[in-house]
Amino acid sequence: MEFKKSQTSKTLEALNEKKKRAEEFCFEKCADQVDSINELTNDEKSYAMELFESDTNREVFMKTKNPEVRLIWLKRKIRYVLYTVQLYFGAACTCSCIHGSMDDTAMAVHAFSFWCLDYLNA
Repeated sequence: MEFKKSQTSKTLEALNEKKKRAEEFCFEKCADQVDSINELTNDEKSYAMELFESDTNREVFMKTKNPEVRLIWLKRKIRYVLYTVQLYFGAACTCSCIHGSMDDTAMAVHAFSFWCLDYLNA
């Protein structure tokens, strides 16, 4: 019986710790921090929001205390997202040449699907 109480207590402690971490590194706090960075354009801020879908990115961003290092890290991540999207749009254009013409919507969907596959496999 004592073992079961001990296990329950440990489980509750782990759940409370997970909840605390989720609150500490929540999307809203990251978004507030990004909004306060004057060195970012609105476009860059919008791309940053995509980065914060990842728990790891939120935690790294919030734990980085040096504002200059945080900005460098964030801009590098944003450049990677932009590069990846551009790369796949290029792939979609090439694909349209091979498979016949695609309208803009079909090309965007095609490129985005490549980007999603890469993002999920990263």
